[in-house]
Order: sequence, then structure tokens, then C-alpha cells
Amino acid sequence: KERDINKLGGLIKTMPLTGIGFLFCSLSIMGLPPFGGFYAKLMVVLATVKEGHFFIAALAVFAAILTMLYLFRLFNGIFLGQGTLGRASSKRWSMVGCVLFLGIISLVIGIFVSQVLELPNVAVANIFK
Repeated sequence: KERDINKLGGLIKTMPLTGIGFLFCSLSIMGLPPFGGFYAKLMVVLATVKEGHFFIAALAVFAAILTMLYLFRLFNGIFLGQGTLGRASSKRWSMVGCVLFLGIISLVIGIFVSQVLELPNVAVANIFK
């Protein structure tokens, strides 16, 4: 159970599914298309700009850029870097399954965003009738 990121490098070789799931989740958190996080961040930024709160929108974009930087660094250090540990295994399917499930769900939500948003849009429209 190592906690030093510098020693964990190269885990993509022994834990490829975990690495792919982590990458998908990270891309969604970063707010990159076509993942669900992109549309969430886009809606927040557009709403703040529409209301004239340009500084808040700029802060949201700045926070997204910082998030992108540290998650790329984290992925690179853990999965792509040169680690000093021995072989790690991904025998815990509960961990691998959760990460893959969340990553895939985020991708599916991003691809089918119009269908996902249809239900809340109908609900809000009915409230204001």
C-alpha cells in the first residue's frame, strides 16, 4: 500500500482496465468532450456569462484548467511514469469494476446528453406552467 506517487509509475502495464477507467473518469472531471462533465461545466459557464458574472465564469474556467493539470500529472505519475515498486495486480474486481463503470457511464451520458437532459427539462417546464 504505497502512498508515494513517484513509486507507483507504470501501473498501466499491470492494471490496464483500472488505468482506462481512471482516464475516463479524469477526462470527465476535467470537462473534456464527449464526457458528461463537459456539458455540466459548459452549462455552468454559459449560465454565469448569461447573467453577466464574467469573473465567476473566468474562475470556473481557471479551476477547470487547474483540475486538468493535476489530473494529467496524477495519471502520468501513477500509470505512465517509471515506478520503483514491483509488480502490482488488479485482482480486486470491485475496484476495477467501479472505476470502469463510472468512466463508461460518464462517456454514455456525454454521448446521449440530449436524452439525459430531456427529463429534467420537461419537469422544469411543467413546474412553471
